[in-house]
Amino acid sequence: MDSTSILSRSGIFRSRKRLFSFSLVAVTLTLGLIMLGGQRPQGLYKIHKSLESGARYKPIPVSPKGKNDVINLYTENVITFLQNITGAKRTSPIEVATQDLNWLHGDVTLPEQAYSDIEPHNASNASYANQTNATAIPRKAVNEQCAKCCYSYTPIEKGIAEVFPDYALKEKGCEKRLPDAMIFGVKKGGTTTLKNFVSYHPDIAFTPKELKFFTSSTEFKKGLEYYRSQMTYSTPEQISMEKTPAYYHYPKTPLLISKTLPNVKLIIIMRDPIERAVSDFVHLQVTIAKKCPYLLSSNATGMELLDLINGCTKNSGYFMADTFEKSILNSDGEIKSSNQLIAKGVYVRDIRRYLKYFKKEQILALDGEAFINDPYPTVKKVESFLGIGDYFTREHFYFDVQKGFFCLTKPIPNNCMSASKGRPHPEIQDAVLEKLKDYYRPYNKALALLMGVDLQWSS
Repeated sequence: MDSTSILSRSGIFRSRKRLFSFSLVAVTLTLGLIMLGGQRPQGLYKIHKSLESGARYKPIPVSPKGKNDVINLYTENVITFLQNITGAKRTSPIEVATQDLNWLHGDVTLPEQAYSDIEPHNASNASYANQTNATAIPRKAVNEQCAKCCYSYTPIEKGIAEVFPDYALKEKGCEKRLPDAMIFGVKKGGTTTLKNFVSYHPDIAFTPKELKFFTSSTEFKKGLEYYRSQMTYSTPEQISMEKTPAYYHYPKTPLLISKTLPNVKLIIIMRDPIERAVSDFVHLQVTIAKKCPYLLSSNATGMELLDLINGCTKNSGYFMADTFEKSILNSDGEIKSSNQLIAKGVYVRDIRRYLKYFKKEQILALDGEAFINDPYPTVKKVESFLGIGDYFTREHFYFDVQKGFFCLTKPIPNNCMSASKGRPHPEIQDAVLEKLKDYYRPYNKALALLMGVDLQWSS
């Protein structure tokens, strides 16, 4: 082979190598720009926001069976829904706390001894020591430290906080204290996400589980020291908090809280009541299937199966049918206002009940829709309301394009809610949506006027 041929082939090889290298660099840069865009609300979030509301949701598959086969269709929808979400054909029973609703509803009078061991807890404003933002660390590194906390931070999926050993708790003056503040509502309003986010504020010690102390006669009768023992450890400089969304809706709860914690600060976060109702409906489908797995293999039909289904929500005030529309409409086509799917969205009624026992300055009303779209302004409102340090910045949050919601990037990077967030929502008939908007509109206007909040809701 002559030298000219060899040089020619060598030149072609070098050209192809350059072209391949250039292509690889171009692809890498493109992917990098996409990823960076997804880390900023100003990036690919704009693409997400350009889609219609709820575009990331897929409707639950609907069986083609006839209209009269309502009950069997409902059971099939539950099975299909669970298979779509969890991939499981059967779900073992899970323990679901049943509230003693008869104790909280109506004109039930508590025995005097129920208050015998309760002395009002006077909350004091927590002081604030200068803090610097924690530096983000690799996800697999050791837990992020909090200088003033009684715990180290862990990812949301690991429970957020890992309490220090006993000797360290004593050195830092850590104790279990009654709450200075609480998130008291509403169910399916964004309470869990708000709790998870603000739990990373160094001035807040947030109890991870819902205590339900004021909505359960069994829990309440255990007394104040028991309630204190269920709280997480905190230092004297921290605000001690808990979250139980059920507190906002039960008639007796405001009185019980006011007698126990007269100076407590109350936070309520509320979504568009229509969105809340649909989300609650989907949540109940999963809850019923888990709580009553026998329904998935039951041979019962008609009213017998309907009784079994609604037996799973016994004493709760909920009524469930095979579709959202049938669950919230009466036979005459009017809104079934007594159904808790609907009633829990009349927020102004419950807030008025709290205002009988608490000053308006003790209650912070937050728009859950605004929180979903941009959590930063909401957490800043919480900081101001609680009188704690200016900790959160926009750099703490990023929009995860794949998940479809905001996550935290500090103090632990890539810190997101679980996959159960953002479950698929069924499509709702336009006529039913208009009925719901008309129903909620006067209540929402009264709420905005009462609490001085600007609500950008469809209703």
